[in-house]
Amino acid sequence: MVGVKFLTSFASLPFGSKVAEQLKKDHVKEVVEHPLFCVGVLIALHFILFLVYKVSPLRTRRLHVAQRAYASLWLIVLVAVMQAALIEPDTQVDIAMHAYEGKLPDLVIHEDVEPIDALIAWAKLASKDHHPIVRESIYHEILDELCNQTETLVCTRTRAFEKLEMGKMTYFGEEYDIQYYNPSVDPVAQRNCTGISSGNADSCMVESAGLFCSRLIPPPDNCVRDLTAHIASQVEAVDRKRLDGKDTYSRLGLEMDAPGKSLESLGSLPCANLLTPPKS
Repeated sequence: MVGVKFLTSFASLPFGSKVAEQLKKDHVKEVVEHPLFCVGVLIALHFILFLVYKVSPLRTRRLHVAQRAYASLWLIVLVAVMQAALIEPDTQVDIAMHAYEGKLPDLVIHEDVEPIDALIAWAKLASKDHHPIVRESIYHEILDELCNQTETLVCTRTRAFEKLEMGKMTYFGEEYDIQYYNPSVDPVAQRNCTGISSGNADSCMVESAGLFCSRLIPPPDNCVRDLTAHIASQVEAVDRKRLDGKDTYSRLGLEMDAPGKSLESLGSLPCANLLTPPKS
C-alpha cells in the first residue's frame, strides 16, 4: 500500500483532488499503510454484504454455502483490485518504495565516464538494498533526464558497456583503479573496435589505456603499450570464466540494459550446444 503516497491518478476522477488531499493527511496515511488495512476493508465489506442481505428480499431465501463462498471470493477480488489500483505502474511506485525503505545512494558521474555506464553501476548498487529500479520504463526515464535535460552531461551512446575491474596500479605511492568498459556487450559498438597487431588487443583497449595514462603526470614509460596488453589479457581471462559465474548477464557477455532479442539469441546458444550431437 506504499503507492498510496502518490495519488496522481485520483485527479482525473470526480472529486479526485479532494480524495487525494484527504488520503495525504498523516493520520489517514498511517491507517491506510497499516498491514491490516486491507483485512479491515475486507471484513467491512463482508459486514455490508450481510446488512444488504438482511434488508433485501433475499432474506426470505436460504443461501447455499457455495453461494456465500462465491460472494466472499468476489469481495476478496474486489479488495485486491482496489489495492492494486492505489499503486501506479510507473516511477511513483519505486520512489515510494525507496522513501519507505531508505535513501538511495547518490548517482555520481565522474569526468570521462559515459553517463549510461554510471547509471547502470548506480542502479546495480541501489538494487542491492532497495526495490529493483532497473526496469525499462524507469531506466529510460532517468537516462533521458541525464542525456537530454542535464546541460553539463554529454551522452555518446545509450547502451551500457560491461565494467571490468582490472586491478590496481601503484604510481609514486598512490593506487589507481584500472577499469575497462568492455564494448563487446553491444555488437554495434564492438564493430568500432578494430584489431591491432599485438595479441588480442584492439583499438578500444588502446583508447582506454591512453585515457588512463593521460591522468598520470608524468606518464610512465611505455604506459599505453603495457596497459593495453594488461587489459587484453584480463579480458581474455574474464571471457574464459564467464560460464562459471552466477550473474546471467555476465555469463552471456551482456549488460543489464541488453534488449530482449539479445537475451533470447544468446540464451539459446548453451541449450543448442547441449542438444547438438558431437561430430563423429
